[in-house]
Amino acid sequence: MLLLLATDQRRHILLLTAVGIGQMTSAIAVMSGIRTLFEQLIASAGSAVTGTAQPPALLLITAGFLTLAWLRAYERSAAERLGQNHIASLRLRLFDQLCRMPADKAGKLSRGSLLMRFTGDLNAVRTWVSLGIARLLVSGVFTVTTLLWLASISPAIAATTALSTAAGFAAAWYLGGKLRLRAREARSRRSVLISNIAEKSTTLSVVQVFAQQQREKQRLKRQSDALVNAMIGRADVIGQLRGVSEITIGLVMLSLLYLGSYEIDQGRLETTQLAAIMGLLILLAPSLRSLGRINEYWHAARVSNEKIEAFLQRKEQPQGRGGLSGPLRRKGAVITFEKVKLHNRLNEISGTVAAGEKLAVTGPNGAGKSSLIQLIVRLLDPSSGRITIAGRPMAKLGLRQLRRQVSIAAPGLPLLRGSIRRNLLYRNSRADEAELQRVIELCQLGSWLASLPKGLDTQLTENGGNLSQGEQQRLMLARALVGSPPILLLDEPELNADPKTRHLFQRIIGDYLGTVILVTHDAQFASLADQVWYLEQGSIVERGAADFVLNSSFFSAPFFNQGRAA
Repeated sequence: MLLLLATDQRRHILLLTAVGIGQMTSAIAVMSGIRTLFEQLIASAGSAVTGTAQPPALLLITAGFLTLAWLRAYERSAAERLGQNHIASLRLRLFDQLCRMPADKAGKLSRGSLLMRFTGDLNAVRTWVSLGIARLLVSGVFTVTTLLWLASISPAIAATTALSTAAGFAAAWYLGGKLRLRAREARSRRSVLISNIAEKSTTLSVVQVFAQQQREKQRLKRQSDALVNAMIGRADVIGQLRGVSEITIGLVMLSLLYLGSYEIDQGRLETTQLAAIMGLLILLAPSLRSLGRINEYWHAARVSNEKIEAFLQRKEQPQGRGGLSGPLRRKGAVITFEKVKLHNRLNEISGTVAAGEKLAVTGPNGAGKSSLIQLIVRLLDPSSGRITIAGRPMAKLGLRQLRRQVSIAAPGLPLLRGSIRRNLLYRNSRADEAELQRVIELCQLGSWLASLPKGLDTQLTENGGNLSQGEQQRLMLARALVGSPPILLLDEPELNADPKTRHLFQRIIGDYLGTVILVTHDAQFASLADQVWYLEQGSIVERGAADFVLNSSFFSAPFFNQGRAA
């Protein structure tokens, strides 16, 4: 259960327990001082000498109140530290899980769903830990200690107070079932709304160009109204829970008044003791209210916890542990496909790419070309068969070690928000300035960067949206080239490229010293390869030297770009 705290947070738990004990000790000190002061005032009534014994009692009361105030202030800080540390750890677990998911599975997650996991759900768990568990510890200790102190004065009053408190908890527990249902509905409605907003943030141009603003506004209004109604329903139950807390406090006070009067009449309780007990009840009331709200935090957190646990239990991609070493890291390695299948995308692909060789993979749309190179960088894993590098099964190679040797430039791997420098060094943050300048010169980015007021420190928007497509393509290629990876994967580099960019890419591919696997529809790009694989419906139907395949009937199909600039 994620709602349980980790072992390394025991110190915080013990600290909050100590805070609860300290608060109760301070409250008892205040009540003892009040009782002593009350007794002194009664004894000195009408006396010529008054107040001679009052300073010690006043000092005890003052010290008790000051200590109680400090402990309650410290409690909030300590509770928030406990909650924030817990969700910080949980947030990293969620991110690790996201990074370990196969690319095809992660790609099916909506942005709204992810936002709910990392914001709304984590916030619900944090609230439970900071305001639920923390208050349960402090207020629980306070309440139990109060009952023990009452028992030392009057067992009858302690028993009556305990029964009234237990009745309140029973009523709150009954309402908790209703609250969980309302909390589940409210979370579901919020998730739908967030998913819609997240989608519109990336597809707003579609709404605008087809003039569907009013339609989408009405859709948003329906979702918003549903969320409002769900939140009001949840608030109704929360209101009932808080009402139960107030009734519980009222019952305790009434029982104390009646039973206390009876105990005084029977000579088993002094008036000053009853005054001290009533004073302590005033200090206990906030704790009883806090305990009454625990249901509210608990059930909201339970609903979010279910979603977080389901996310963490999603199937992970096997990580592997081995790595490539020695000369293979510098020169690249033989890549072998052995009857590789990938669900409905690839069908028993077999073949070999030699170290330092250039392979062009071509074929109609939907043939499985992009899936093939995604297998090499392990964004996807085969459903059967295997891929080996230097004779070692790729599935057993550590993902991090593998991806240091394999780099990729593809339309599905956009630029990130941040500086141009950050994007260029994203794959290899340890690259020095000389390597960075080499790649900038290789991709002919120097004059363009010089024209920018901040050069490499120019900030990019999400997906590089403030750049032209040609600028984005060159930066993505440059990012992939930093560090001269032994294996370079390129997915349709000619797509939407102007003649100058096409010529640049062709030169870079032709001169590259490592292994290159290129997905293309373009005859000029494919002619740069040592061999060409032609795919249809997930199978290789033609392979061989570039001249042989490019002159075959397959490549003359009308959907191929025969060297024309896009």
